[in-house]
Amino acid sequence: MYLGYIVHIKDALNFYIHIDGLPSYADRVITSDNTYFYQDDGGDLKYAYPYKCRLAGVKMPLDRKDLRPSTSAIRRLIDRMDGWVNVEVFRIDKYSRLVVDLIDHEGNSLKDELVATYSLTPYTD
Repeated sequence: MYLGYIVHIKDALNFYIHIDGLPSYADRVITSDNTYFYQDDGGDLKYAYPYKCRLAGVKMPLDRKDLRPSTSAIRRLIDRMDGWVNVEVFRIDKYSRLVVDLIDHEGNSLKDELVATYSLTPYTD
């Protein structure tokens, strides 16, 4: 599990996340064209490219409008955590995104909350 900072939320299932310490296979993953700056633990200013990520275990609805309520809820949850989440990385999908699960500070999976609260369809691959 890695510590990640969510840089951008596209919708409830797709994110750009800065993840420190990923293995070398991560160079095959799509990154954002936009860089951003952050301070490391030593106070040095560094720049990074966030990785494009897809939430694992939730099917994309046929109508993307069905994601609007869950996207708003995810934004609120992530805002309460100041953008920092634990990230469990599973694999790289056919679209060169990291397939991840996001875990809040209490150990709860955001995927499980989406499926339970917003009736999104779970799946296993």
